[in-house]
Amino acid sequence: MKPPAHFNPVMRPEDMNAAFAEAFNSGDINALLTLYEPNSILMNPAGGLDQGIETIRGTLEDLLQLQGRMTSRNIYCIPFENIALLRAQFILQYTGWERQPGSGGGTYVRSDKTPN
Repeated sequence: MKPPAHFNPVMRPEDMNAAFAEAFNSGDINALLTLYEPNSILMNPAGGLDQGIETIRGTLEDLLQLQGRMTSRNIYCIPFENIALLRAQFILQYTGWERQPGSGGGTYVRSDKTPN
């Protein structure tokens, strides 16, 4: 999958969380999907596992429907060989279904392959 022209590929694992927030803030599903390997697994909000780009697409499209703004701050990035463990704190601000302001956030732990 080719990244959109205005998004650069993530070359350093410590840049992944900021890249995810930037892609989310763009509202571009393809920008988000370029951050995933074809056989990636994503834990969805219900706690199930989405495997593969098309399944992940549905979960990310649901997330984009919030039309919010995300900020993300790295807590740590531990690279080892061709994998890295990242932990981030993120905040997602959005307007709810009844046009009431809302926000969500938490700590996110992610394991990603580093570029070969």
